[in-house]
Formats: sequence, C-alpha cells, structure tokens
Amino acid sequence: MAESHRYPLRIQQSKLDGWWFIFVDEVPELGVLGPNYEALLDRLKNEAENLFRSRGENVTDIEIVRSEKPTLRVFH
Repeated sequence: MAESHRYPLRIQQSKLDGWWFIFVDEVPELGVLGPNYEALLDRLKNEAENLFRSRGENVTDIEIVRSEKPTLRVFH
C-alpha cells in the first residue's frame, strides 16, 4: 500500500471580486488563486506534483479530498 501524507487546505473566496484562494499552509510556496474554483483544484494538483518532484520526492499520485476539512493527499 502506498504511503500518503495529508496537507490541510485553506480555501477563501474574495467578497470583492469572487476570486478563490487555495493555500497549503504546511507548504508555503504552494497556493493558487483565480476565478474558477474547479480549475484551481486541478492547477493545485499539478503544481503540487511539480513541487514535490522538484524536491526529489517520489510522488505516485495526488488527490484532493473534498469534505468539511479539505485536504491535499500526496501518495509516495
């Protein structure tokens, strides 16, 4: 079974223009912002994969768990 780590997501929406902000507080360089929530989730997964691989980590899969407490789950 693959080992995984969960990173809580902080998701906010601007009241001014409706843009979404998705941050991974445990990984400060990982965050996305933009007007389309669904597209941001896909972009976050891609950026996370690139970031962890650039650090030399062997990433087999990344998923976003949608719940009351959304998380980014990284499988090694």
